[in-house]
This record gives sequence, C-alpha cells and structure tokens, in this order.
Amino acid sequence: LMPMFHGDRMRAYASSMQSLCVAEIERVLPHGRVQILPLMTDISFGVIVQNIIGGTSGSELDELVVACKQMIASMNPMLFFSVRSHFKLCGF
Repeated sequence: LMPMFHGDRMRAYASSMQSLCVAEIERVLPHGRVQILPLMTDISFGVIVQNIIGGTSGSELDELVVACKQMIASMNPMLFFSVRSHFKLCGF
C-alpha cells in the first residue's frame, strides 16, 4: 500500500478529492446545519473507494461507501487497541 500514498500518486488524487468534496458539500448545503464527522467520513470513504478500490459510477460509489461504513461499524473498537493486532509492516 505504501506507493498508493506517496508523492506523485497523492498529487494525482487531488482532483478526485476536490470533486468529491465539492459534490458532498453541494449535497448537504441546502440542509443548513451540517454535522462535520459524517460529512468527513463520507468524503474519506469516497476518496478511498474511488481511488484505491476503483469505484467509479455514482451508484457503485455509494454502495461501496455504505459497505465500507458497515464493515467499520461492525468491528469492535478494542480490536484496534489490542497488542495482538499490532504488527510490523516493512520495518515500521
């Protein structure tokens, strides 16, 4: 996964991130007040799904974002803090 989050590759994601941000903000703007955490979560998963997983169309992107959110919601948060879940990756 390292090359996907390095220099030139990250710069290539910029336009995708911008368009996803604009689309999400335009979607929620008419509703007045906005809760930031759900908005940022949708944007983050949208970027991941579109750029890493490869989702492209609106409905496909939406379905994959929902699936990612459901997967994360079904996990026990303690899993992330357990020493057993920590491992070295590429010497880090």
